[in-house]
Amino acid sequence: MHEVCYAACHHERMLAEIRYLRRQAERFFRLALTEGMNVLEDIDKQCTSCAACGSGDADNAEPVALALLDWTVERVAPILATSGTMTPVR
Repeated sequence: MHEVCYAACHHERMLAEIRYLRRQAERFFRLALTEGMNVLEDIDKQCTSCAACGSGDADNAEPVALALLDWTVERVAPILATSGTMTPVR
């Protein structure tokens, strides 16, 4: 679903980079799923993201996409910190 939204921008280099980063992040998404999630909240965030992308209004879609990414980091970072997977940045 996200790739369809990203592909709508028609920037092949950016899309290739997003695909690469998503492959790298896949293990962390799986980790987050094993720790449990609020399905209704997740569906709400995804629907909001899809509606913003579907609007065709980049000025509207950008902050929604950024908020979804921030929300994902907020969910995954604590899991990584407690699992010993994440090392502090110095």
